Amino acid sequence: MLIEQKVKLSKSAAMKSVLVGVKEGHFVRFYNESLFLWQQWVSQQGGLPPLKVSVKPVLKLNNDVVYAGGLPISVLLKRGVRPIRNGVVNMGCVPIVVEMNEYDGWCKKHAFAAVNKTKNVQKNDDNDVFFPLYIPRLLLQALHAAALTDTCSPDDYS
Repeated sequence: MLIEQKVKLSKSAAMKSVLVGVKEGHFVRFYNESLFLWQQWVSQQGGLPPLKVSVKPVLKLNNDVVYAGGLPISVLLKRGVRPIRNGVVNMGCVPIVVEMNEYDGWCKKHAFAAVNKTKNVQKNDDNDVFFPLYIPRLLLQALHAAALTDTCSPDDYS
């Protein structure tokens, strides 16, 4: 199933308060609205873990951000939940009332956290990406000493 289909399935199911995941190998992954429903449901239900939310822009979706989280399918199989057609895991109607208007705030919170993880990323005018690199002082000194004694020039490798 393509990411576009997963996102569309998640949105259409969430509008009906149906929690839907997608079986991917040995895992079930929840996307966007379904992930939001999962997080709300387990916080009130108990017995199932909240999921780590990954936030990634997807090129196929014009760099729209996709929120995803997953868990081993064995966790759901123990509870009698099995995949139906095309690897879709339909958990049915969520037995809690969730205000979907809280979804935007939830997205912003997770997007903000993702941006803070990458706040040290820098770009120059050529769109090259730079990350801070932490090198142990002794290694840096050894590299510097080797560079001073090196008699080769970059022209030697042309």
